Amino acid sequence: MNIKDGYEYSSKFGLSVIELNHIDMATEEDRKFGIDKWAEVFKAKTWEELQMITKDDKYLDSAARSVYMINQDKAMINRMLKREDEIAYEKAIARDLENAKKELAMKDNELAQKDAIIRELKKKLEEK
Repeated sequence: MNIKDGYEYSSKFGLSVIELNHIDMATEEDRKFGIDKWAEVFKAKTWEELQMITKDDKYLDSAARSVYMINQDKAMINRMLKREDEIAYEKAIARDLENAKKELAMKDNELAQKDAIIRELKKKLEEK
């Protein structure tokens, strides 16, 4: 919902913006929904600190464990990085292909215009 004009985009999900440097400014509503705890999770510097923050919340704990496991699995990290590279490469190929198609269309148009000029000149030549 846009809090300025009250327009509701969707009632299906909620979106919260967390300023990690201002956790201390969390409202009672933020605390009620655990938003301040999520911010603490993102600010945690050590695994032990993360465990302390998440020990009483199964959702926070599950998210923290998932992030930890992903970061510990070097093979997973390498696969993710490789996939990101592949996606970037595919996008570059698609962009280059689109540019080549546009260029080819322009060249086809130029050739069509030149063909028309040649036909016109041939016609004039034949008349002479």
